[in-house]
Amino acid sequence: MLSLRTLIFSLVIFPLLQTNAVWGKSLLGGIKNKHSLILLKRGEDSLHPKQGNIIYYQLILKNFKDTVIFDTHKEFGMQQLTIEKPGFKNDLNEQLCFLHKGDSALIFISCDSLYGKYMPQFARPKKYMKFYITLIDFMSKADWELKTKTEFQAQANKDSILIDNYLAQKNRKCIGTNNGLRYFVNKPGTGAMAKTGDTVWVNYTGRLLDGTIFDSNTDARFGHPEPFHFILGKGNVIKGWDQGLLYFAEGSEGQIYIPSGLAYGKRSSGPIPSNACLIFDISLIKVKSSINSKK
Repeated sequence: MLSLRTLIFSLVIFPLLQTNAVWGKSLLGGIKNKHSLILLKRGEDSLHPKQGNIIYYQLILKNFKDTVIFDTHKEFGMQQLTIEKPGFKNDLNEQLCFLHKGDSALIFISCDSLYGKYMPQFARPKKYMKFYITLIDFMSKADWELKTKTEFQAQANKDSILIDNYLAQKNRKCIGTNNGLRYFVNKPGTGAMAKTGDTVWVNYTGRLLDGTIFDSNTDARFGHPEPFHFILGKGNVIKGWDQGLLYFAEGSEGQIYIPSGLAYGKRSSGPIPSNACLIFDISLIKVKSSINSKK
């Protein structure tokens, strides 16, 4: 779960939560720029979110010239984050707590407060940034955790059925794991088994259940023919790879069938849609032991 601090940092607005500068006054209503919050549309709900709640929102960020810096409607989709303890009076965390479910508002924050001495090209000292935000929904952390767990389990069950049906149609027998991953080694290797912390070199082809190939280092169309190498179990790849390659030895070949929860989940990634189960043809070329590498 992203916090507001983490999200704003990732969007190059980190200093907003790190400064004691204050600009404007939090007010509902009003039409002048001196107000830091202008209500644009009132929702029907009477409750406000509070510190610790998880909110769902859409956001358009503009600079003082009305240039769009980013728009979640077009680039990211609906976002969610945790409202943190305010870093200073009238910061964005505090102003979000004035909104109701369904409200849309325009929040002005000074560039000096946002960026301090790290002023990006689209901002100017003594100017302001405009946050057009719509509060879609909010809930307590406990409710969010229950919702997330329920949705994850429902998707995991759906993925299991999809993968099992695919394997049945292809008349393929695989070994299943407790987390829903399936694998099959059709060419056993003679080298060492891959272990967490080892560096592995892999040739692969990734496809969706409908057969669409989305990436490969053995297909010239994708333009990266070198074996892909990484440290196993360090989170440098999707969980399905970190976990699935543990069943392969150096020199082995096979397939890994990965449920969406061990792939990209709700996120889409290029040609990979959200909640997609993935298939990888794997050839484990080399395993470099983490123990040997320390000698």
